[in-house]
Amino acid sequence: MKRYNLLLITPFYPPVESVATNRMVAFCKYLKYFNITVITRSNKFHSEEMMDEVKVIRIPDGSLFKKATFNRKTNIFFHNIKALYNRILLFIQLDEYDGWRSSVIDYLNKNKLDIDVVISSFAPLSSHIVALYLKNLNKKIIWVADMRDHMSSNIFFPERYRKKIGYYEGEILSKADIITAVSKPIMEEFAGKSKRRDMIFFEVRNGYDFEPCFDNPPVNSVWTVTYTGTFYGLRNPDNFLKGVKELLQQGYIDDININFVGVTKPTAVDDLLKEKVHFFDKVSNKESIDYMRKSDTLLLIHPTSELKGIYTGKLFEYIGAVRPILALVDPEDVAADLIKKGNFGFVADNNDIEGIKKCILKCYDLWKNRKQFNPDIDLVKACHRRFQVEILEKRLIKELEKR
Repeated sequence: MKRYNLLLITPFYPPVESVATNRMVAFCKYLKYFNITVITRSNKFHSEEMMDEVKVIRIPDGSLFKKATFNRKTNIFFHNIKALYNRILLFIQLDEYDGWRSSVIDYLNKNKLDIDVVISSFAPLSSHIVALYLKNLNKKIIWVADMRDHMSSNIFFPERYRKKIGYYEGEILSKADIITAVSKPIMEEFAGKSKRRDMIFFEVRNGYDFEPCFDNPPVNSVWTVTYTGTFYGLRNPDNFLKGVKELLQQGYIDDININFVGVTKPTAVDDLLKEKVHFFDKVSNKESIDYMRKSDTLLLIHPTSELKGIYTGKLFEYIGAVRPILALVDPEDVAADLIKKGNFGFVADNNDIEGIKKCILKCYDLWKNRKQFNPDIDLVKACHRRFQVEILEKRLIKELEKR
C-alpha cells in the first residue's frame, strides 16, 4: 500500500508528559501507513531527530508570556496568584504559544515540506492556526482538525477569549476537511455549527496505551483508593473526603488509605483523615499506571456542568488498569454511560453526598468481602488507543485514494 506524508502540529510531544501528549504519540504510533513528521515545541534550540521512525522537528518557543506551572509545595496564596495570572492571560487573549506559532510558520515558509495530510489538535489554538495557514497555501492537503475539547462553547473560558476562538472556530469549520473529536457530543456540537455538507465528522476517543492486566491482583491489607492527576477549578476531592469521613464516623468503614498521585493544588484535609490521606508528587505515566494497578479502587472526579461529552483521558487508563472505578461524574454524560455499559465501577454526581457514600460502600464491599470484579473484557480491549486511531487511519486512506 502506498505510504502518504503526514504532518502533525502540536506543542505536546515527549519529553512533555500530558494527556494531550499521549494522544499525539498514539497518532504517530498507530498510523502505520504514513511517513510522519511532527513539528513540536522546544524551549531552547532548533533540532531535528528520528524517534521510533517519526521525524521530530523541535522549533524554539520565543513567547514572552507563558502560563504559570504548579506544584504541591506551593502554598495556597501563591497557588491562587498563579491561577489568577493564567486567567489574566486568557482574558487579555494572550496565547502562550504565539511566539512558537510564528517560528513554526517561518520554518514552513523556508522549508517546503511534501505534505498529504496535516493534523492539528486543540488546545492550543496555535496548532490550528498553523494548519489553517498551510491549508490556505495548498488546498490539496487534507486537514484533520482534532478537537480534544470544546472551543467557543467552553464556559470556563473568559467571554473575550471565547469570542476570539469563535472566529477561528468558524475558519476551521469552513476550511478543514475532517473534524475529529474525543466524544460524540463534542463532535455533534461542531457538526451543528458547520455549514459545509461535505465536511467529515467522527469520533476518535482517547484510550489507554499499555497491555491491560486481567488477573485480579492481591488485595491490600488496608482498602486503598487512588486518584491520579490534578485538581483545578471545581474539580476537587472535598465531597469525596466528606463522604469518607462520615462513613468512618458511622462505623461503616474500618480503615482506608487514600493516595493522591500528581496533585499540585494545596488540598485541605480534615484532622480525622490526615493519617489516611497521602500525597505524591507528579510521576511518569508508567509510574502512575503502577499506582493504579496496586490499588483496590480508582477515584475519578469531574463535576457536572453544562458541557457534555467529557470522558477525561484518565478514565481510559483506569479502564486499562482493570480496577473498580469510583466515578464522581455527571450521571447523564458519556463517562457515566461508558462505566455503566462496561461494568467498570460505580457512578455518583460529585454534588450528591449520599450518592457518593453509597458508591464508596459498594467499592468497599468489593474489597472487604473479596468479591470478584467482572468488567466487560471485550469493551476493556476496545478502549485501547490503537483501535481508536485505526478509525482515523481507515478514513484518511479512503479520502486520499479519492484524490
